[in-house]
Amino acid sequence: MNTLSAQSLSAKQNLTSPFMTWVFNEQGKSEIMSCAVPGNVHRDLVLNKKIADPLIGTNENDVQWVGEKSWEYTLNDFVCEPNILLHDKIELRLNGIDTYAKVFLNDFFLGETNNAFVQFDFDVKGKILPKGNKLRIVFSPAEAYAKQKLSERILPLPGDSIRAVCRKPQYHFGWDWGPKLVTCGITKNIELVGHTDMLFETFGVETLSLNEGKAQMRAHIHYRADKEEKVSVAFNFGGQIFKEEFVSRVGEHDFIFPFELNEPKLWWPNEAGTPFMYLVQCTLQTASGKANTRVMKAGVRTIELVNKPDEFGESFYFKVNGKSIFMKGANYIPEDGFLPRVTTTTAGPRASQPRSTSSSTESREASTS
Repeated sequence: MNTLSAQSLSAKQNLTSPFMTWVFNEQGKSEIMSCAVPGNVHRDLVLNKKIADPLIGTNENDVQWVGEKSWEYTLNDFVCEPNILLHDKIELRLNGIDTYAKVFLNDFFLGETNNAFVQFDFDVKGKILPKGNKLRIVFSPAEAYAKQKLSERILPLPGDSIRAVCRKPQYHFGWDWGPKLVTCGITKNIELVGHTDMLFETFGVETLSLNEGKAQMRAHIHYRADKEEKVSVAFNFGGQIFKEEFVSRVGEHDFIFPFELNEPKLWWPNEAGTPFMYLVQCTLQTASGKANTRVMKAGVRTIELVNKPDEFGESFYFKVNGKSIFMKGANYIPEDGFLPRVTTTTAGPRASQPRSTSSSTESREASTS
């Protein structure tokens, strides 16, 4: 969450919001179709009634051609918000692209993507316009890429070698529980990011130890800076306030500092207690007066894998907050072959099953170590 003003370190504009109208087409074909972004090409073809739902019956066999084609996704005639244009640097941020694509803005070639699991940033300062912009993303077939990479190898790879060289979800190539649908698409939001002097990327916290009503903690602030400058940190952890200062370094860096919580409420896994979460707010302000604030939720807990000699050889169990916990779990596969169709409503009943069956699985995103 950012303060979007002339005195802000950065500003963001979402290009995949419901107010943005994306279209897609098979490369080389003139038919333009509507699409849901974020999403994937198989889902969009189902929505346009070009293919039957491949998760029903034997329809999977009839849609294999989709993964063999190239597909173009286009956002036409969009406006760049004034608070983005105010900044010294402007980047196009692709938070999730599956997988092999070329990216064009206003007919400028920005670059290529090759990994569905990482974020890609492209410099668009001087290329982005106040209005009338066109963003085009051209996806290439993943299997064709994989075959080319394998042909360049001296030694063959064992097993299903096609999936081994592709940095995309492995289940797309088929699994014992799901069909083969080698899809592509914009899987997460695309943003314009404007920043001046410093970009406050992320922050996180970890619990180091618990002792006598206190928690020894550590905060991590990840930033990119264009110059050295004194930076003030205001850190609010559930109402307990901490202040720090550091001098930013040019480039991409982390600022790490310790802090101590008094009488913390602890996060516990299922059946052991309440998974209490704190609201945490972090504000960075430079000496020139520019500032940004980010907010997150975080739990306080320690976790330890105990390996000690015992009568059987060596123990293997976990302690959470100093308490021995018997870990149980479940093999959780994707809710749907098309992840964009999964919502809190559709996933709710399934997500509650581990708790109702006394499984102590936990959300890795909801706790900090």
